[in-house]
Amino acid sequence: ETNINQSDLVTSYTFNSGLGNNLLDHSGNNNHATINGAEWTELGCTDELAINYNVTADVNDYSCKYPEDGDYALYFNGTGDHVDLGGSDDFNSEVITITAWAMLDQNGQYRTIVGKNGDGSNSYQYYLSAPGWGISNDGTYAKFLEMNGGQSLDEDRWYFLAGTFDGDRASKFYIDGELVDEGQTVSTGMNFEAVNAFIGKYRPGVGNSGEHYFNGEIDNITFWNRVLSEDELQQLMHSELTGNEENLFAYYKFNAGSGSVLYDQSGNLNHGTIHGANWIEMEYGCKYDDTACNYNPNVDKHDEGMCDYTRDFCGVCVIDGGDNSSC
Repeated sequence: ETNINQSDLVTSYTFNSGLGNNLLDHSGNNNHATINGAEWTELGCTDELAINYNVTADVNDYSCKYPEDGDYALYFNGTGDHVDLGGSDDFNSEVITITAWAMLDQNGQYRTIVGKNGDGSNSYQYYLSAPGWGISNDGTYAKFLEMNGGQSLDEDRWYFLAGTFDGDRASKFYIDGELVDEGQTVSTGMNFEAVNAFIGKYRPGVGNSGEHYFNGEIDNITFWNRVLSEDELQQLMHSELTGNEENLFAYYKFNAGSGSVLYDQSGNLNHGTIHGANWIEMEYGCKYDDTACNYNPNVDKHDEGMCDYTRDFCGVCVIDGGDNSSC
């Protein structure tokens, strides 16, 4: 925070009157100015999908707010459900980080969480899957770096997955904030395919290669036009963004809970259109530790802070009526 000595202030123009030919000086020194030719513009949310859309605003000020109705995810059935993110140039950033939370269904086969690839054999760009990360230099499979660190994921368990590419040759793949694989592409740069990006779908499906669909639940996806470090990914795994972070070009919270729009909370208007995927409201609890008194494998997401281990002197859980009377 900058400390300014107000006694040294000569002029202060806030540009907020919005009309007239005078630019008012708010310093108290009466150094008002006369406007010649310049026109007033109004700042505000210019996105019609936002709940605070300002119909009179001329310039978007990234203040848009979007519907949120709790904590939700989307369930993808593996046979057609997907989200179409469109073909914005934002998704062609050669320096890129993509993160996502995902849980595989028991019957899951194809596991692409995010894909931007064409249908032909020489039309690869990138994908993030459960588990895997792929980057192509020139569109060919020969120059398609794929990595998964030899990892396999359990079904019915949430994972935080991330892939990074530095725009040159270096690429890394992370699971739950831990680096599990890294490598160098054959040559430099990333291929560009004039196709839409998708969530839950690997290819557009208009050629002979066929589309591949994700089977399971997906939540909280971010796209960045810079490489996030391992420390940053670990922080992101345990925190919530504001949407105004530098270099964040798409941020999907999945919290609308209804409708066919997956809102981009980054302010860059990269909204997605939902095709078939169903909204699932998240229930938190002690999902993975069966030694806890309130262990419940049927909740959607694990919250370690919710696990209760309180027992009486007899070893009986207090929430089950333990009062030291059974020993």
